[in-house]
Amino acid sequence: PRPEIPYNEGVTALNAGNYRGAKEGALKALKVKADYADAYYILGIAEFGLNNLKAAKESLRKYLELAPTGSKAAEVKEMLKEL
Repeated sequence: PRPEIPYNEGVTALNAGNYRGAKEGALKALKVKADYADAYYILGIAEFGLNNLKAAKESLRKYLELAPTGSKAAEVKEMLKEL
């Protein structure tokens, strides 16, 4: 199993504004690889888009926990300040 496949589906859905599809792709990726930081990022953005702010915060915090110096870390820190 490759988590990149459902992750990429989630990214595609997110780019199309399909937050439910993005959430689904991220969750599938996390079933394959529970510590896939980028999937938590997509999940956080999707939850934010679905107005699930508590879940968005949890997912974004998990991203930072797994990838404190990741490519999206600065953006995530800023988002968490706003939430």
